[in-house]
Amino acid sequence: MHYRILILLMLLPAFSFNSVAQDITISAEYPGVVTVGEQVRLVYKVNTSGGEFNAPSFEGFYKLSGPSISYSMSTQIINGKRTSETSYSYVFYLQATREGRYTIPPATYTKGNRTYASEEVSIEVVRDASGKTDITGERIQTTEEMTGAGDMFIRILPGSREVYVGEPVVATVKFYTRVNIAGVNEIKYPSFNGFLKEEIETPQLTSLVNENIDGVTYGTGVFQRFLLFPQRAGEIIIDPVQITVLIRQQSGISDPFFGDFFQTFNTVPRMVASNPVTIRVKPLPENRPPGFTGAVGSFEMKTEIDRDSLAVNDALSMKVTIRGTGNIRLADAPVISFPAGLEVYDPKTTTSVASRESGSSGSKTFEYLIIPRSAGDFNIPAVIWSYFNPETGSYQTITSQQLSFHVAKGSGTSTGPSLFAPATGEDIQYYGRDIRFIRTIPGGGLRKSRDFMLTRRSYYSVYGFSLLAFVLLILFRREQVRRNSDRLKVLNRKAGRIAVKRLRKASTHLRRSEKDMFYEEILRALWGYTSDKLSIPLSELTRSRAAEEFEKRGAGNEISELFFELTDTCEQIRYSPASEFSEPERVYNRASGLIKMMEQHIK
Repeated sequence: MHYRILILLMLLPAFSFNSVAQDITISAEYPGVVTVGEQVRLVYKVNTSGGEFNAPSFEGFYKLSGPSISYSMSTQIINGKRTSETSYSYVFYLQATREGRYTIPPATYTKGNRTYASEEVSIEVVRDASGKTDITGERIQTTEEMTGAGDMFIRILPGSREVYVGEPVVATVKFYTRVNIAGVNEIKYPSFNGFLKEEIETPQLTSLVNENIDGVTYGTGVFQRFLLFPQRAGEIIIDPVQITVLIRQQSGISDPFFGDFFQTFNTVPRMVASNPVTIRVKPLPENRPPGFTGAVGSFEMKTEIDRDSLAVNDALSMKVTIRGTGNIRLADAPVISFPAGLEVYDPKTTTSVASRESGSSGSKTFEYLIIPRSAGDFNIPAVIWSYFNPETGSYQTITSQQLSFHVAKGSGTSTGPSLFAPATGEDIQYYGRDIRFIRTIPGGGLRKSRDFMLTRRSYYSVYGFSLLAFVLLILFRREQVRRNSDRLKVLNRKAGRIAVKRLRKASTHLRRSEKDMFYEEILRALWGYTSDKLSIPLSELTRSRAAEEFEKRGAGNEISELFFELTDTCEQIRYSPASEFSEPERVYNRASGLIKMMEQHIK
């Protein structure tokens, strides 16, 4: 009997440990099959806090947003035994771009010295059986492919999908909806990498026009049109456009007397994104003619001078005007061989271009200032300028007429030489003495000094003070270099001032009601101040590392709990689309108070 009690006592700590310890798990929730263009909601759930979450790469998908962090906790009391479960959710919104089966690597969660991983995510992306094409020859995607729902989507419609380098492409951002919308909250246009972008003036969207798409009527409208000039050959992908609209929905609460007649409505934000668009850009032919400077389009050229006769050292204006349609903003000045004897300044460039749906058209003028330095007749040879015409697929060369003008001797040059020697190969002539005195004074006007500087006492006093100041300056500089040699200590000393500047910037965003910028600046202030104060690089500062340093430096649980509470609140409000902009003044005051507490307790 006694040995049984002894065995139970030995096993009791093991049972106690198993009942207290919590296994850390990280799971993933995702759909198994989606269609091309459909939005994918991928959720990673972790049953603990205080660690660092690392998202995987999403190859084969375009990340629309994320992570949006949410927190939940449940507590149960059964037969006097209390159990608590904590869950953190990291939500990503992705968009399927190409068909195929894709495997997303595991996400990881690091806490302490251990790293936990989720399972691999395998998603199959399929294409609809429809094979219809639009006017550009590109396959038309069904609405289910575009949004997964079919009631609302957005597209980037290029005017052409195959162009030459420098040939403009009109890209139209068009919106389609079958539901009532109360307004547009936010539009995020792509960066158009690989293109030179110009915005086409587009009327503000105030009403929608009905349009039939695959037998379904949608309200459509154009948000913006862009004129894109590809800068390199190959396939260039235009990233999706993202918009957040406010949908008008019934609240579901009916009036007890009038029924649905006085039913109320709510506005719900919803984000949609377009599919990426691929533009195939062809390189320009290699046989580039003389005078080609990169212009692509259809152009004409005109050259002129403001007069045909002038005097030496007078100014002459020569204009070269290029007019037409294409990438005229990128056209460079032609190369002109001016005759000797002319001083020519760099041209002044004047551009008058308008961007329309038909392309970019207008004129570009290069004005040269010419000053003749010798008399005679001068001929400016014909200007040769070339461009590439994408309609014919060939280069075209424009040649202007020759310009001539006469330069007469100036009023002060009739009996003597010109102001500058003529650069026409003539021999240099000698005209008398090259140095003539204007006035002479007998004896030179000089006097002998009877006092030397080295014999003055003031000289040695100034010398001594200068030497002392130099030594003090060297000592001060050495001390300054020594104090600034340790970068972490410098950041530690400046941590408070930097944090105050960031809080002031956050206050500015708060007055302007800029939600995202306000909470982002608060996060920067808290994490940046903590990084500088703890002398830990920001790239190495994690939640667990910060908690360990707070405890090591005796900051107390109040500082640690307040820090993580504020950072979690800011991140949740920033990344959660449905979060409200509530109590920002309280967040600002608590963040300011936290930095003051850390300044007093952490040295």
